[in-house]
Amino acid sequence: MIRLSLTAYGLCFLLAFAAHAQGRLGSTAEVRHQKDRPTVYVTYEQSGPRVPLSNGESERGIWLRLHNNTKWKLILRVGGVPNPSYGDAVVFYEVERTEGSGFIPIGYSSHVASVIKLKAGGSIVFSLPQEHLEKGLALRVRYNYEWELRKDDSFSANLPYHSVTFASSDLPVHRRARSCSSRGC
Repeated sequence: MIRLSLTAYGLCFLLAFAAHAQGRLGSTAEVRHQKDRPTVYVTYEQSGPRVPLSNGESERGIWLRLHNNTKWKLILRVGGVPNPSYGDAVVFYEVERTEGSGFIPIGYSSHVASVIKLKAGGSIVFSLPQEHLEKGLALRVRYNYEWELRKDDSFSANLPYHSVTFASSDLPVHRRARSCSSRGC
């Protein structure tokens, strides 16, 4: 009889705990503003002439928009914008191969960076040279959520990060660049 009572008590406790967890998860499970979009994503804005930011860049540019579709602020590492025509900021990114493997040493990054907080539901426009999204390439933007910062708004070297990618195949068909190897670079 005692054994049955303890089992019934344990079962009731387990069911109550599960109901509490379900209610708690149910209220926070949806973090997206637009339910049909990913939590963080990048979209194409435009292409056109662009003054190079670094030596060796072409004068062809692509403007992209990074969207924060969550209810939290995102933390991005950026550089200053020398001219508003480049976008809202120089967003740091890495370029990787989508055909084959590995990162290639292009993109924007620096040992000195500013940190911006992209508001919940907000977006930021940035530009890059078109050759950074040639056929077979993708860019990767790293970000963190605001709760991952230290109390003084700094980062730890050991801090994990999240990332979002945008591949050359995500560009509108008429804006896709040819492969560098097909041009003989």
